[in-house]
Amino acid sequence: MKILVLTHYYEPEIGAPQRRWSAMVSRWQQAGHQVTVYCPPPHYPDKVSTASMRAGKIRAGSVETGKYGEKIVRMPYLLHGFSGKARLADQLVVATSSIVYGLWSIGVRGQKYDAVIATVPGVPSLVAGSVLSALTSVPLVAELRDAWPDVLTSDLEFAVSHQSKAARRLKELAHAGITALQKRSAAVVTTTERFAQILEARGVKNVFPVPNGADYCEFESTHPVKETSESLKILYVGTVGRSQDLQTAVKALEKVREIDPSIDYRLRIVGNGAQKKALETFSALRGIPVEFMPVQPRENLGELYAWADVTLASLKNTKPFEWTVPSKIYELLLAQRFVITQVRGEAAQIVKNSGGGAVLAPESVDELAQCWYDLAHHRSRLVMGNEPAEYVRKNFDYDALAARYMSVLENVLSSRRPKAVTA
Repeated sequence: MKILVLTHYYEPEIGAPQRRWSAMVSRWQQAGHQVTVYCPPPHYPDKVSTASMRAGKIRAGSVETGKYGEKIVRMPYLLHGFSGKARLADQLVVATSSIVYGLWSIGVRGQKYDAVIATVPGVPSLVAGSVLSALTSVPLVAELRDAWPDVLTSDLEFAVSHQSKAARRLKELAHAGITALQKRSAAVVTTTERFAQILEARGVKNVFPVPNGADYCEFESTHPVKETSESLKILYVGTVGRSQDLQTAVKALEKVREIDPSIDYRLRIVGNGAQKKALETFSALRGIPVEFMPVQPRENLGELYAWADVTLASLKNTKPFEWTVPSKIYELLLAQRFVITQVRGEAAQIVKNSGGGAVLAPESVDELAQCWYDLAHHRSRLVMGNEPAEYVRKNFDYDALAARYMSVLENVLSSRRPKAVTA
């Protein structure tokens, strides 16, 4: 098959979307399929991280061959910080450029594709995919990595009572518009079973769950946790944004250190995002000793996990996140570290089924502080066997997931082939 992927996030950037696409593209290319990716160059708000990724000829307008043999076309973009409006403007520029280049490539140069995959976020990628599909008759597969449009239209950032009528109406229109695009797609891919069911209940057809996964070979050398120690080392790696609610972790650190000075509780937050500066300021003003580190390359993850006694994954307490699974959970379960999660729904069930950690109520400072206290005084619970990793290998292996995703594309292609006419 010849597959066109529209995404705002791709290698050499570091993150969950990039890891997912690396896993899929590498396996599809190896199986003989041809993948073309439209994406911008790396342009994180973190200038230091971005500069390290922009070596060579990676720039807007460049066409390169990726390390898996895929063709990568780099779209124009806008530099932005953590402002939601600036980020949306950037996504619109990339999406518009993808439409223009795609129409030229397909319409003028005669490039053929069997399917277009548009992955959200950002939402403008879905619009670009829909336009290209409509104008070129190439079937569209809409991939939703989170519970879109519900994440956009929930009370994640503003309480409904504080919104103007215009803002509420705009969100209602966005919800209706994204749902309409989903319904017009040849297929929709979600990363959870529950959200697939939600979309089907809304009348969206051909919805297929293909969860995220992890490459277990990356974490085979993680050192075991010490059964005796005067400290408890807690690690968070990932986006430091509004959705992750890491202020709860900072407050829990303050509380557990006050009630239990016999243990040196340490919290290390690795990553970047819209809330990082606010968290740094908050912890500094209250004298909470949180260690903040910038985004780290993949090759440093093993060292980070070896440092940690426990790892953390959390989401805010909002309804759409009950249909979301933080992709880092699979990785944390492979790292042979006790995983503390503050999540609900499918994500909570995965952790429970794996036996790899504890599931706490989202946004609960008291539960998190109590959990850290209990683990510090019963460190035998931190010694993890192979069961959590085996659970991930059995249920979220990327070889199987890439094959499942390809079956979705093959189903789309076969449904569009003309049926044979019999006399």
